[in-house]
Amino acid sequence: FLRRLLTVNFRQSRLPTDWIAIETNQGTHSLAKNLSSDMGAANSLQKLTIDTVALLEQLEPNMSEKLHKRQVQARVQTVLAREWPTCKILAFGSSENGFGFGGSDLDLGLYFEDVDVDCQGHFSPQEKVEVLTKACALLYTEFEVKQFIPNARVPILKLWDKQHQVACDLCVGGVHALLNTALLKYYGKLDPRVRPLAFAVKYWAKCRGINDSANGTLSSYAFTMLLIFYLQSRSTKRLLPCAQSLFTQLHKEKKVSALLEYLDELPMLNLDATFGTASEDSVGALLGGFFQFYATEFNIDDDVVSVRTGSPLFKTTKWSRPVQWRISIEDPFELMHDVGRVIFNKKGQEVISKEFHRAYSMVSMGKRLEEICALDELAWHLNASCYICDSTSHKARECAQATFRSDTSATRISSFSPLSDCWYCGEAGHYKAACPLICFTSIPIEGFAAVEKKMPLSTSVATTVATYLDLRNHHRKTKATHPSSPIRPPMKKKRARAFGSPSVSVVRCTQPAARSTSVSTRATGGSGTDCESAGQSTMSVRRNVRLRREYLYRKGLEGKERSLYEHKQQLKEAIREGKPIPTELRGSEKSLRHEIEYDDEVHEKPINVIDDEYKNAGMFDPKIAVTTSRDPSARLKQFAQEIRLIFPNAIRLNRGAHTIGDLVESARSHEYTDLILLTETRGEPDGMTVCHLPYGPTAYFSLSNAVLRHDIEDRATISEAYPHIILNNFETSLGRRVSNILKHLFPVPKADSKRVITLSNDSDYISFRHHVFKKSGREVELQECGPRFELQLYQVKLGTLDQKEAENEWVLRPYMNSAKKRRLL
Repeated sequence: FLRRLLTVNFRQSRLPTDWIAIETNQGTHSLAKNLSSDMGAANSLQKLTIDTVALLEQLEPNMSEKLHKRQVQARVQTVLAREWPTCKILAFGSSENGFGFGGSDLDLGLYFEDVDVDCQGHFSPQEKVEVLTKACALLYTEFEVKQFIPNARVPILKLWDKQHQVACDLCVGGVHALLNTALLKYYGKLDPRVRPLAFAVKYWAKCRGINDSANGTLSSYAFTMLLIFYLQSRSTKRLLPCAQSLFTQLHKEKKVSALLEYLDELPMLNLDATFGTASEDSVGALLGGFFQFYATEFNIDDDVVSVRTGSPLFKTTKWSRPVQWRISIEDPFELMHDVGRVIFNKKGQEVISKEFHRAYSMVSMGKRLEEICALDELAWHLNASCYICDSTSHKARECAQATFRSDTSATRISSFSPLSDCWYCGEAGHYKAACPLICFTSIPIEGFAAVEKKMPLSTSVATTVATYLDLRNHHRKTKATHPSSPIRPPMKKKRARAFGSPSVSVVRCTQPAARSTSVSTRATGGSGTDCESAGQSTMSVRRNVRLRREYLYRKGLEGKERSLYEHKQQLKEAIREGKPIPTELRGSEKSLRHEIEYDDEVHEKPINVIDDEYKNAGMFDPKIAVTTSRDPSARLKQFAQEIRLIFPNAIRLNRGAHTIGDLVESARSHEYTDLILLTETRGEPDGMTVCHLPYGPTAYFSLSNAVLRHDIEDRATISEAYPHIILNNFETSLGRRVSNILKHLFPVPKADSKRVITLSNDSDYISFRHHVFKKSGREVELQECGPRFELQLYQVKLGTLDQKEAENEWVLRPYMNSAKKRRLL
């Protein structure tokens, strides 16, 4: 499909005469004024029209492909109807609305005739996952299951039909998907120029590398919305009506079948004669006007693209937290959904704006569509895969600089930290590039009988959609569902062990929290505050279950890689020494030899990434927060101040009346990497705790023999340069763990830095020394800066300082150590 997309032949095509004639009409687009007045300018727009329509003929799906997709849809309907007789499988998206390229995926939605239209899109995430799990078990004999994505915004089951070579995405459908599909299909029928324009815009966006929502540029649906809005808001003649004028009687339809009949009758509605083909502008002139509109006319900073109203809206009145630098596109039916929010970095918007200016400039110069879409030296993705740092080793979503999302909104204060919480899932402690909802997108399916057994559909926590709507409207009504419907009425709940909710055996999605809170409130019958806290506790349990399953899955993959590495090492050793192949490797000897041929000595050994909390260290300099126990003495305050001077980019926090939980949460929310807590006994510092944020680990040290700077004679002034680190005699696995925790408190120094910090292990006591050095000839002169002290590790926890339930990674038990000469570090 990509090869076909990138090798389009722009050939002559038979076109209606009213699509080409632009030079003789008074109602032509203002772009014609920017071209010369001779016949060459008119011919250039005629050629652009010919190229655009020829592109449509090249890329649109043929009749056999459409027939195959209909057959796949019918097969899915037949299989699922055996379990749910009232279900309907409806196609939506680009394959149904006529705006999809040939070879694109088929989007199918699962609907139920016995459920009201208003309820179709309000299934809880848990219920959607359960329905798709059951559908997966039913369809795996007819189709090849490629992927199951339960944690996406809309859970999806990806299928592949070998017979017709059709890829299919199945989800629990909502009414908005049907309305969007009907709206675009209607616009395509209303004016025959809309489809070739949409194909040209989407083809241009794909070729120029700005059509990838996962990497921070706009989706194909977003570009289609931009085109529709341009045709609605033209200054001369509006070609398309606004969306809200087409669905005036929509609220009367209660069943899916009635809704489909209503949507099929949309083209028969009476419209103003000014819409549709009343305008005589050619396809080429409209395409050039589209580029001109978003390059020079539309105000990205203040306006919102609104297909619903047909006119721009103000960002400050539309959104509660508007982003000024990013183009904002209102979904015509999900009014609080900004389609342009996928642009997570300012450079992504800059790339899109540059492409609009480039396209408008080339159209003004009379270039052909092939030249406008072709790659040149200005294409950012010609020699790079990341538009943020121009690197070829990663995508934009994986870029270390992608987390710096600037936001110049007028509603936010200037001191707002650019490293905010993940806006994709709303959770704290990570960013969108590392969000578990994006990274963990597949669950290995080994046997659907076992899956169905482990994840029964009729769980006691399932609630009917009608009940949810009653909760949302604060009414107590009852609505019966068909016995074949996958959404069962709530069963009598058994007594749960924790948080008053039953155990969960399926992957849960944590969004939206408001729904789970409402269901929990109705089920328990308690007060609003108690039920809200119970709902939040339930959501926390579900999130932990999901994260735990993700961890075990990735840990299993790492285990397989390590096992493969060990087997290859055994085979290499046997071949090298001329020994017979081990018995356990004879069955896989052929595949192992094939793997060895392509081994890279540098990257051959697997790396433990899942359990490494410091895998992203080095991307940014560490930020340290130093605090003390409550009511610190003057000596402890002085010691804390000197500790702050040791670590670059560190600050000292006054403890005051704040709890440990407050300190950890504050440090985490302000993107601090570590929190150091100093304690004392009778005015003498005796303990230091290093807590790595946001997830841990936490190392507990006893501190002794502290000597402050003013007690050191001939002490040197502390330099502000980043220090070199000397780690001596950390030989065991625990010693390497401790050295890893301590060394990541310091940023990477420059080569000419004259400052050095020594951490030397002697009999499990870590001596801390701080010096500056001066080199004269072959001699090096050291001068101590202070302070100096000794550390002894006694505990390492996998969580943060405020998590009392965190698992102990290691604890010192001297009374159990019978080997006196054994060294821990």
